[in-house]
Parts: sequence; structure tokens; C-alpha cells
Amino acid sequence: MARLFSLYGARRVATGGFQLSRMTGLKSVLGKLKSVKTVRLGPGFEVGLKQAGLFLLGASQRIVPVWRGPLKASGRTLNIGGKGYLADVVVAYGSGAPYAITVHEDLTKVHGAVFNRRYAGEISAAQTPEQKAYYFKRGENQQAKFLEAPARQYRPQMIALIYKGAST
Repeated sequence: MARLFSLYGARRVATGGFQLSRMTGLKSVLGKLKSVKTVRLGPGFEVGLKQAGLFLLGASQRIVPVWRGPLKASGRTLNIGGKGYLADVVVAYGSGAPYAITVHEDLTKVHGAVFNRRYAGEISAAQTPEQKAYYFKRGENQQAKFLEAPARQYRPQMIALIYKGAST
């Protein structure tokens, strides 16, 4: 059975050290597909999973915290499984940014607009290159849970993409 998306977790896999876990929901997709008369379920299902994975990656890229850039650059959508129903499409962060899990899970750290407000004085007073390397205005929407939040928010749209891929 195919995995929809990797959100977060501590399990290492052999795809460049990405940190992966699971998100459920495949049963609802397959339930919707039963009502379709002509369906190329195998290849179309894989196409739909890839499209949904790219959609999720795009949504997460808009809110992933950026300090120097390796975390954002590490975002990937890939099929680590087989073809058709055996596809195992994941969206992952972490290769080249081993701190990805910490940034995703640590809700005590501030990002985005909250960072900008909390460190407004330091941001405006930064003079040296060292100070400017840390104290600069961050993107307003940056946040922890940068993969989980859009996966929950856009779940219906991702399921629709999988359904569309499988039913064309």
C-alpha cells in the first residue's frame, strides 16, 4: 500500500538521510476511486501521488523557516517505492539540514512575524556581518510545523489531485 506523504519522524531511510514518517488517508482516496468507471489506477495513482507531493512541497516551501537556506533547499518530493500502487511518494526535508526535525517540532522557537517582533531592536541595530547574519527580517509566514500544517490544511486538495491522476 502506498504512503501519501512523509511529514516528520525519526526513522532514517537510505535516500540521502531524509527523516520520514507517515500520513494516512489512502482509504478515502481508494473509496472515491471505486465510483469511477474507467480508471488507470496503477500508473494514474502514482501520477496523482506525485502531483499531490509536489503541491505539498510548494505549500511547505512558502512557510519553511529560512536562516541561511539549507533547510529550504533540502525539501524534496520523491518516490522511494515502486510503480503504480507500489509507489511510496514522500515529501521530506533534512538532507543537508540535519536539524530539520528540530525546527519542525520545536514550538518554543520563534519564526516569521513573531521573530521579527521579538527581535525588532536587534534587527534594526545589527551593524557587523555576524550580527546581520542572524538578526535580519524573516518571512512573515515562516513557522514550525512547516510540512505538517499544509498537509493538514490542503488535505482535500491533495486527495483531489490523487483522484484526478488516477481517474484520467
